[in-house]
Amino acid sequence: MHIIKDAYSKDITQQIFWFYITMILKKKLVFVDIGELGWSLYLSGHVNWLKKNTNKKIAVFTSRHRKALFENADEVKDIPDEFYRKYSQYSQVSFGLDGVGREELKRFFRHYLPEGRFIPGYFEFCCSWICRAMTLFTPYKVKNKSIVGNILVFPRCRIPMRNWSRNLPLGFYQELIATLCNEFPDRTVIAMGSKEGAYSIDLPIQNYRNFVGKDTTIQDLIDFCPACLGAVGGASAPPKITLLQGVPTYVIGHEKERVIIKENWLHTKVGFWEIPSNGYETFNDKDCIIDIVRFLKSEGYINMKNRQ
Repeated sequence: MHIIKDAYSKDITQQIFWFYITMILKKKLVFVDIGELGWSLYLSGHVNWLKKNTNKKIAVFTSRHRKALFENADEVKDIPDEFYRKYSQYSQVSFGLDGVGREELKRFFRHYLPEGRFIPGYFEFCCSWICRAMTLFTPYKVKNKSIVGNILVFPRCRIPMRNWSRNLPLGFYQELIATLCNEFPDRTVIAMGSKEGAYSIDLPIQNYRNFVGKDTTIQDLIDFCPACLGAVGGASAPPKITLLQGVPTYVIGHEKERVIIKENWLHTKVGFWEIPSNGYETFNDKDCIIDIVRFLKSEGYINMKNRQ
């Protein structure tokens, strides 16, 4: 068992070279999903592309919360417990960890690779152009369809990296949730997110549920989507998933083209409120909440009617 030679993350020529070497010489590949959720979606799309266009056998190491993203892989394995004991204090960045070198990560996972499998040189925990360019995105499989009509809210709150944050204020999400519960009394407003990546907001409102930090998975999010009127959140990965599942989604952020075009892979209806890149933490525009309600009452109900 060994790992194909390293590929420098910024050198697209080298990545392309190692991609073709991998396609020619290697039959059994392993990918390791330890990075940011948004990058997991690209890795998922790349695995889909490989399964459709090659005869490679694909194994993926990932957390149990993300297994739904890799159902097209031949084998999905749990990240070893030792990884969490050793690296839990590090923040995720792209396909790797901030502050942990790729060589160290390769050495760690070398001991867990199934016999005869290889981590491709064009991947290896870096910002891989290949994994973003050669992708195939399709909706994820619904396994336990929710029958409860809902609106999903993703109250993103991650530890800022490099002195920059995409976290909207807690107060904005509190007011948003309360408004949605009042405007849509026949819907259950559900807040979702991980304990490390979202505000946990408890409000004494009958048609509101706070699932942040609960033992939920990406599969739970996918299962909510068929009965979802719409989803709302700051710039993060969960809105990309709801868009991929065909749910009209409203995003607050500064990268409009990226959200509504580049990473809206199935061209789902998107609402967008644009703010400057340095304006997240002070944002509190009540007109935005009014626009979100308008979006859900128009695009949300149209979409639900078309699904029936």
